[in-house]
Amino acid sequence: MRHLFLAATAIGLLMLAACAPKEPGVFPGKKPGAELMQSAEAAFDAERYNEAFRLYQTYVQRYPDSPMLPAALLKMGLARSRQGKYAQAVAYLEQAMNNYPQSRYARDAAVERLVVLYEAGDYEKVALRASDAFSYRLSDTQFVRAAVHAGDAYMALNLGRAAYLAFLKAYQRAAPVRKEADIRPRIKAAIRLLSAEQLQEALEKLHARFPAGYLLYQLGCRLEASGRFDDAIAVFSDFLDRYPAHELSETAGRQIEALKAIGYGAEIRIGCLLPLSGRYATFGERALNGIELAVSHSDRGKTDEGLPVQLMVADTASDTEKAADAVRTLGEQGVAVIIGPLATAKSAAGAAQEAGIPILTLSQAKGIPGVGDYVFRNFITPEMQVKALVDYAAEAMAMDRFAVLYPDEPYGRTFMNLFWDVLLAHNASVVGLEKYDPSHTDFSEAIKKLVGLYYEIPEDIAEEEQGGLVASKASSSDQLEAGGEETQPEPIVDFEAVFIPDSPEKAGLMLPQLAYYDVNNIYCLGTNLWYSDRLIHMSRRHAQGAIFPVGFFAESSAELVERFVSEFESVYERKPRFIEAIGYDTARMVITCMRRSRYLGRRYIREQFTRMPPYNGVTGRTRFDQNGEAVKELCLLKVAGDGFVEVSGFKPSL
Repeated sequence: MRHLFLAATAIGLLMLAACAPKEPGVFPGKKPGAELMQSAEAAFDAERYNEAFRLYQTYVQRYPDSPMLPAALLKMGLARSRQGKYAQAVAYLEQAMNNYPQSRYARDAAVERLVVLYEAGDYEKVALRASDAFSYRLSDTQFVRAAVHAGDAYMALNLGRAAYLAFLKAYQRAAPVRKEADIRPRIKAAIRLLSAEQLQEALEKLHARFPAGYLLYQLGCRLEASGRFDDAIAVFSDFLDRYPAHELSETAGRQIEALKAIGYGAEIRIGCLLPLSGRYATFGERALNGIELAVSHSDRGKTDEGLPVQLMVADTASDTEKAADAVRTLGEQGVAVIIGPLATAKSAAGAAQEAGIPILTLSQAKGIPGVGDYVFRNFITPEMQVKALVDYAAEAMAMDRFAVLYPDEPYGRTFMNLFWDVLLAHNASVVGLEKYDPSHTDFSEAIKKLVGLYYEIPEDIAEEEQGGLVASKASSSDQLEAGGEETQPEPIVDFEAVFIPDSPEKAGLMLPQLAYYDVNNIYCLGTNLWYSDRLIHMSRRHAQGAIFPVGFFAESSAELVERFVSEFESVYERKPRFIEAIGYDTARMVITCMRRSRYLGRRYIREQFTRMPPYNGVTGRTRFDQNGEAVKELCLLKVAGDGFVEVSGFKPSL
């Protein structure tokens, strides 16, 4: 921890140094004691350091108010350092710095103190005192001298990153001859101490400038040493492509061939992590069917470069620990990417992020993409559904007044809040909002509250209505006593659509009840749960025209979907549903990204996902946002007769 503090302190202050102007000679002109100072200088230049020290000391004693006093103290420190008396040297240099901080000789003393401490072998003090030197406006020569000695001290302390940054700053300000002969070898030595993460960080900042080639080559070595052989091959290949004439290019080529000779880089390995046993085994098998079909129909399992695609399947058994262990096992087997899981996605995502393996989860659990930059999600989410509905209703249908009837439980509350938020973004509004008990089958109370039929209307307001839309119970009683017929209050339907985020069974009961209370001529909007024949059977004609989003529609007229459904039915003798379709699309997406990248390492595959253009799949066009979340173009369905049809004529932007 002490070493980390030393490195961080000095690195920060390297940035503060700037060029200082050239200075005149140390002892200009004829002043009191000039001859004594000249004698001291002559002795120093002749390397008679003991004599020079005594003469400087005499000058300090005789002329305590001389402006040349800090110069004399500086030379006293240098004389003692030449004699190997480092403690005395540091004391005189610090006296010049502390007693005369505004003197131009103070910065010379600060730089020389680093040199003396380094020569004394006190590397920790070099690291601690480097901040003092870099706080001055140093000339290029002074800066390079200080940075090189600081970097050498960091190297001795095994602080690779601090040493690399110190040498790099020195290189940027050094004269050409010194750059090549002295500082370049130091930079190369420091690079060999950097971790894979530090190498990647340094590469991102350099933008291909020196020493990017050395950094990239060393990154390949680091990955190879850590057992990430496919990534190492990818990095070495990238290095050869970018720097074909580099002094290390032949070495990188030999390392690639050596790794390929033992079986790495000879095939694309895709991990598949699914629940194939336990309570979600049925869903796991269905997803696997879609993934296997994608691999088998992707140019007969080959990439454009002729490498075979191997699918490596692991069972999570819907257990968090097994899922994390399976990720680590797949990583050891050299997979470039993992598809899945359905459940236990968070533990698997954490293990994949730690191992640096891109993972495309098939889960709508909260917070999955937020685990890290190697974690992606390709699945239908509540946010996608609400966006698709509101985009269509507000943009294509030009509606701006909505009502929401929602079950008072997590699913209903989640969709209600999302729906409201997206409406606000479209300058539309919720004019009616009612919740209901999800355990009930009678929704009359919520419906009557929504349309103004639940509460009694005060008599004075009822009289003002004069038989209009609303009448009070009292008015109705008066009419009955007069022998007339009771006037039923009429609902106030001031919205164009109602959103009901609930199951098809509950929606099937609610839609007829809405009609019973004369809530007609509005659009009914639901979630993907409404994609069920039960909705139509229970609500019959009242469901006609209801609109909801789905992740996949097997009866779609799109050529891509028709071909997928036909191929799937020919192999598995049943129609595919969403789980099969999302598995198929995800696998095809992975293979497409691998084709796009010349290098099949995990880091490069992750980068392909982050900048992937919209992929046209059977579950709609898909891309990933900067957080790894899928942005999908969902299909909207409408109830028509005894079935469902696609809502056409509207394509939201991705």
